[in-house]
Parts: sequence; C-alpha cells; structure tokens
Amino acid sequence: IMRARKRLPGVEIQLRETVSTDLSRLLVARELDAILARSVPQQAGIASRLIEREPLVLALPAGSPLCEQAVVPLRLLQGQPFVLYSPREGKYFYDRIVGAFGLADVQPDYVQRASQTHTLLALVRAGLGVGIVPDSARELRLEGVEFRSLGQRDLYADMYLAWQAQHDNPALGAFLEQVAEVQGAPAA
Repeated sequence: IMRARKRLPGVEIQLRETVSTDLSRLLVARELDAILARSVPQQAGIASRLIEREPLVLALPAGSPLCEQAVVPLRLLQGQPFVLYSPREGKYFYDRIVGAFGLADVQPDYVQRASQTHTLLALVRAGLGVGIVPDSARELRLEGVEFRSLGQRDLYADMYLAWQAQHDNPALGAFLEQVAEVQGAPAA
C-alpha cells in the first residue's frame, strides 16, 4: 500500500477488511477491483499472484509447559485445549489446521473457535488453550502470548493478490504493473 501511494500519488486506494470468502465473493461480483486474500476464487476470469508464503506457528499462553520446547511437534498437541479458527469465517486456516491434525492422527481438545487472528490470540492469552496462527501474528505483539515453531514443515499460509483479468479501471492496471509488478496487466 505504501509503495502504491508513492508510485501512484493520484490514485485513491480504499481498503475494506473482511474474511477471504467474503472478499472473493465481492471480487467475483466486481464490487472490488483487487483483493489480498488467503485463497482466491477458482473461476474463469480471475487472475491471481502468490504474494507471500509464511509458516504457521503455535501460539501459547506465557508459562505454558510447551513454552519449554523450541519446536513443538503436532503430536504434543494431542488432547491439549485448543483454540481453532471458525469453519466459516476462518475457513482457510480451519481447513489447513484440521487437515494437518488429521494427517498427523492428532486430536486436540477444541475448546473455542474464533474468526480473526487477534481474537484467537486474545483467547490464548486468557489461558483457554493454544492455537495455530500465521507467523505474521507475532507482529501484533500481544503481551502474554509466546510463539513456537511447529515440527510440521509443510504447514504454511499463502497470501494472494487477485483481480478480474478483464477490467476497465486504468488505476487497477497501473497498480498491477507499477506496484505489484504484473506485466501486461491493463485490460486490452
């Protein structure tokens, strides 16, 4: 966003925050020009680019016995009180985390669900359980929450930029070419 403000000073950028499923619906309905989302609609006419891949990490309340581990294998979460993303609002993370537990044959004790990362971290801080979040959650700097790497190397979260491949917004074309560095992005 800061790069866009520098490179395209005459373009107004309005941000709208919501969950990925709603962002995808708004993009398909052409109510948004572009989205940054964990998943993108698999629909003809939608173009996307992987922006970032980040590991998922374990969030623990300070003082948890698991804090003694530098790396926590998923098997140590068997039976542990666990705060999980909501299957609707946090579907992307829910599917990844529950899938990883299934593959590892691990069954935590799901005690609470949350739709947003900051809410999940607040529940972890309150001592309700542990949770798995994207590594960028560390940037929230929530006091009383510690983070540990997971022993599962292929557990990560992607972030995509997605847009309508055919559009008539010259500002979107400029954004894609000059900021996101997507060559040939403007509509024909």
